[in-house]
Amino acid sequence: MSRTNAGVGAAVANCAQMPSLLGRFLRHAETGQWLTRDGRLSYDENEAYPVGTTAAAIDLCRQLRLHGMELVLKFDNSAYNVGMPIVYSEGDDGE
Repeated sequence: MSRTNAGVGAAVANCAQMPSLLGRFLRHAETGQWLTRDGRLSYDENEAYPVGTTAAAIDLCRQLRLHGMELVLKFDNSAYNVGMPIVYSEGDDGE
C-alpha cells in the first residue's frame, strides 16, 4: 500500500463518527433558492425537493433548463454539507 493510501485509510479509521447523508438537493448558486417539488425556486429550505441521485439532479437541470444550479449534499452534521456546480451544454441531451 502506498503512503498516500495508508494516510487516507488511517484518516477514515480515525473518524469518530461518519456523517449520514440526509439528501441531495438543487440550489441556485447565486440566489440560494432551492428547487421545489413543483419546479419553482424558493428561499425556504424546507420546500427543497430531494433528488434521488446525482444523475437525476443533472437530468432535472437539463429538462427544466436550469442554469447556475449546484447539487447540495446535506448531512446530519452540517459541517460536511457541500455544493457542487452542475454544468451542461445547451445541446447536450444526455445521449
